[in-house]
Amino acid sequence: MRRLLLAAGLLALAAPAQAQDENPLPDPSCKAEQQTVTLFGKAEQKLTFTHHVCPPSFAPAMTFAIKNGDTLFVQWSLDNQPAEMPVAKFWPLNGERPSARIKALAEAETSAEDKGRCVVQMNFAEGTYSWTPEVSYLEDLLKLDEPFAACGTYGDSNDAIQFWKVIDTGLIGYFWMGQDVPFFDPESFEFVNEKNPGKAG
Repeated sequence: MRRLLLAAGLLALAAPAQAQDENPLPDPSCKAEQQTVTLFGKAEQKLTFTHHVCPPSFAPAMTFAIKNGDTLFVQWSLDNQPAEMPVAKFWPLNGERPSARIKALAEAETSAEDKGRCVVQMNFAEGTYSWTPEVSYLEDLLKLDEPFAACGTYGDSNDAIQFWKVIDTGLIGYFWMGQDVPFFDPESFEFVNEKNPGKAG
């Protein structure tokens, strides 16, 4: 998690803070483009989303690609050094209640120290979920008055934005948004299974 936060910080250097409700793009000079990728190595299972293309004067050229069949990476080059970081990972929902699926997936990647101290919470206004410290644990973390990352790989942090989201009933994803306006639109994701609608995997 800390490695992801550092990488997100590098990307944030290219994007000044800006309220997303004022402009969903990182900068007015950027433009939105739609991209479709294949999930789980199956051509009939397609994920479409919008990402942002910005001029070189504002940010390095970025590309998005699925790796390992289920993880969306952003890739860029800075000072001729290639770099990449995951921005989202996807799993079949398998007809389960989202909160139960999230708990099973996130708890498996939670340290022994944190197990039993993390819970699923839903932000109904945003339509997102989080795997986050329960109240007393969170109070202890906040008392430290410093950045923290808790509850494992798919957990929570007070130094960046991350969340779980259901996509078209059949798919669930975990998004690492970083610390600033992202170079993709998490609200734009749409999943289609051309052979078995509503199912993923």
